[in-house]
Amino acid sequence: MDKMPDLLIRANTQKISYGDKGILRRQKSITISSNHRVKPVSKISSPNVGWGRKQQPTWSASLTCFGIIAFCPVLVIFSWVVLEEFHGSLLEALEALVSSSPWELAAKYSPKPSLEATSAYIGWLLLQAVLYNYLPSKLSTGQLTPAGYLLQYYTNGLTAWILTHVAFIASVYFNLVDPAWIAKNWAGLLVATNCYGFLLPAFAYIKAHVAPTHAEDRKFSGSILYDFYMGIEFNPRFGKYWDFKLFHNGRPGIIAWTLINLSFAAYQYEKYGYITNSMVLVNIFHALYVIDFFINEDWYLRTIDICHDHFGFYLGWGSIVWLPSMYTIQSQYLAYNPVTLSTPATLTVLTIGLGGYAMFRSVNSQKDIVRRTKGNCQIWGRQAKVLKCSYITADGKEHESLLLHSGWWGFSRHANYLGDLILSYSTCAACGSLIGDHDKFRGQACISKPVKWQFPAAIHCRDQCLVIIVSPLLTTRASGLILQAYQSIDIPSDAPFVLKPSPGKGWGVFATKPIEQGAMILRENPLFVIRKPHEWITEEDVWTAFQSLVPRGKQQFLYLRDNASKPFTSMSEAFAENSFALSSSSTHGLYLLHSRFNHSCLPNSKIPTTEGPAVACFATKDIAPDEEITFCYNTDFECRARSERHEALRFICNCKACLIGTPFQQLSDLRRIFIRGLQYLTLGVDLDGKRQDSVSPIIIDPILKKAAENFNIPLSARLIYNVLVAYLLEEEGLLDHFMVKRLEPGILRSVAFFETEGNVEIARLAMLQETWLEKLCTVFKLYGRADTADHAVAVGLRMLSGRSRNP
Repeated sequence: MDKMPDLLIRANTQKISYGDKGILRRQKSITISSNHRVKPVSKISSPNVGWGRKQQPTWSASLTCFGIIAFCPVLVIFSWVVLEEFHGSLLEALEALVSSSPWELAAKYSPKPSLEATSAYIGWLLLQAVLYNYLPSKLSTGQLTPAGYLLQYYTNGLTAWILTHVAFIASVYFNLVDPAWIAKNWAGLLVATNCYGFLLPAFAYIKAHVAPTHAEDRKFSGSILYDFYMGIEFNPRFGKYWDFKLFHNGRPGIIAWTLINLSFAAYQYEKYGYITNSMVLVNIFHALYVIDFFINEDWYLRTIDICHDHFGFYLGWGSIVWLPSMYTIQSQYLAYNPVTLSTPATLTVLTIGLGGYAMFRSVNSQKDIVRRTKGNCQIWGRQAKVLKCSYITADGKEHESLLLHSGWWGFSRHANYLGDLILSYSTCAACGSLIGDHDKFRGQACISKPVKWQFPAAIHCRDQCLVIIVSPLLTTRASGLILQAYQSIDIPSDAPFVLKPSPGKGWGVFATKPIEQGAMILRENPLFVIRKPHEWITEEDVWTAFQSLVPRGKQQFLYLRDNASKPFTSMSEAFAENSFALSSSSTHGLYLLHSRFNHSCLPNSKIPTTEGPAVACFATKDIAPDEEITFCYNTDFECRARSERHEALRFICNCKACLIGTPFQQLSDLRRIFIRGLQYLTLGVDLDGKRQDSVSPIIIDPILKKAAENFNIPLSARLIYNVLVAYLLEEEGLLDHFMVKRLEPGILRSVAFFETEGNVEIARLAMLQETWLEKLCTVFKLYGRADTADHAVAVGLRMLSGRSRNP
């Protein structure tokens, strides 16, 4: 994400025009005020905000839910069959599936229920329930539910994890439990967990109908399949604190995760007589992940699982079955297919994995501290930058949410997912390459063993689902608030544009239909006008103007927000960031819509001039539907190179003229510098209206520089320069019809000044050519030719400029 600028950029320089003498001049024109690529965000109120659930799912959504409910348990069982019966070779398993019917394969290899495993699993659930309920615990507070409930949770997971593992290790030490028992009874445990994984969401579904904990937080879609899968209740509970969602997400499955890994490591030792370094890496990475989860359990209360998802099959079965069976796939694989890594490979995988974890923890810590301090903190030594969004819950109360856009979150939208993926892929890398692993115990190469890569694949799919599916749903809560904010600004009903996100720029103006060149896009009267120079405008001036507005006008002004979506600290600041200087530099107007247009150094619209307070924007090119409408924030940028433009803007423009290193950008810089030099030759001053006395002037030849400053440039050279400027502007894509209307009359008058007969003929012939290139080629015939009018023109220009002295 591009950094947002902190300082106001005001393009107070005047644009180039061609006056009645056919000579480059400067004229006063509109001045664009802009200090942000990301436009201010207005605060909105949206009643009955609910997130994470469709109200009326389509038949395809319901069918998809059914497919997931039916397919995922089969995938879990199939993965076990591949590991148990086919040595982790997916190719062999598929060959067996093809050679026999699925029903025969299922009958032969499906795991069988076991009374021992079922009893043990029931005991496991009861043990974790007792620990969850009775271990000493602090009460941690989650985030507001859609209905406005602020719930508290038992967060004693770390203590429960430690006690569970101490008990397991002690039982193994005293020979009370076989350390490989879980691995040896994995088939029966898969059956038991799947049974409970279906019973749990079924119970939650019934409870939501007959005994809901918070009825206002329920979401009914009208589809049994969709409601069973996505859940109805947001936080089903027993009593005040016993939370279904946190218990099942954060106890039976995730505590079992590291126990399962240890058990399969013990099984590897029992089977082969040693534990491989790859198995050690897998246990380290997974233990790191699990312990981090419990150390930061109160942070988990602010994640999507708790704050967004309702409790149904997705969370219930996923936490009970998918997590312990699929997230431990690497240790299962290594127990049957030991892989010993070289020392360099071990160190490389360990370093990458720890780096991914460090990134994951840093990213999430930044977001957490910003929310805990309400943005009043530093990220990487700088003040955190946040977007503040407001929303209203079903109880009618207004709340705020912060979106961080600095630190890691300033570099990437989903840096948290990246760290997560690096760690998960490192775990799989510990198992060896994706194909071609050599299994010395089978004496042959086992091709295509992607089973061990299912963990990162699952993580990747989960994260992509969050990006693709959940993010749009969260739009109601965050990004959608910004959209509704912009919809709160009055837009003419016949306007050919809408306001919507612009990649890399925040929000922008986009065409809704074809707009022809020359067509007016928007004519806007200011909300109010202050007739003072910008630097003299005070808070009292803006307040007085605000008080004169009608109620709707006041509301429109109050919609304005700064880049962080915060209220402006002063009315004068809001005015400065959303006002334009009119044709008179002592008059400024506040324009709600024109302030929303983004900048481009190659714009497709412009505000050519202002007569009175109204501002009108016209298309300078044909604009296609859904194309962003932009104009140039500074009216002398046609004479500035890329680095100078960006220094003035204090942000990076991404137009074609600014894409560094491209042939067009390099030629663009040359053209614009050339135009600036030609302006100096005809005006005798630089863009700021002053002579160049710097060590690096645009005109380096002292004789030519002095001739320009004393207006001793011959008339023929002036005409060549003016036509050349037109041609360069055309090549740059800046010669719009407004520029031509100003340029052509001045050049034609310049032609009229010629007195020498041959010069007159060449100049008139040049103006008869169709293209500017043809005009330029013809007018170059005047190069080096003097004219009897040269002295009179020079004297006249010196008198107009106040430089009446003789050269």
